[in-house]
Amino acid sequence: EDDPISSIIVDPQQQNKLIVHSKDNCIRIIEYEMERRKEPKIRHRFFGAKNKSINIRSCISPDGTFIASGSESGTPFVWNVLTTELHSDDYECKFMDTVCDVDWNKKYNMLACSGFGHQYPIMVYVYTKSRKEIDFSLGRNYIDEEEHLEQEEQMKKEMAVNS
Repeated sequence: EDDPISSIIVDPQQQNKLIVHSKDNCIRIIEYEMERRKEPKIRHRFFGAKNKSINIRSCISPDGTFIASGSESGTPFVWNVLTTELHSDDYECKFMDTVCDVDWNKKYNMLACSGFGHQYPIMVYVYTKSRKEIDFSLGRNYIDEEEHLEQEEQMKKEMAVNS
């Protein structure tokens, strides 16, 4: 209440959740139930992104796992939705001034951030999945390179003994 809203996003995974970014430096996940006509409830709050005077946007990843936000501090912020853990320290990004907009690419695992004004760039971050993550998503057991080499050596030894 009494704080202007910068942006509102509907959660792509759960249509009954809104991500509300307001100018009190807080992003909230608000859940509502239309069938039961209950009052909306604030499920999570995310702090860190500065938002007092300029309109700052936030967004949610297509899979609903992360919330990203611009900030007047010049640093984009990324939080895990379930744990509310801040992941902004996992990458290097610092604009000279306000990060006013962020958005996810739905097809590629990509996040774009833009600065305020004509002299500021658009930065694009692409997350490349590791072999372990790809194998896991395909339902295969992951074996790292060292383990793979050890298995090959063991097979060679067994073949040499059997010969």
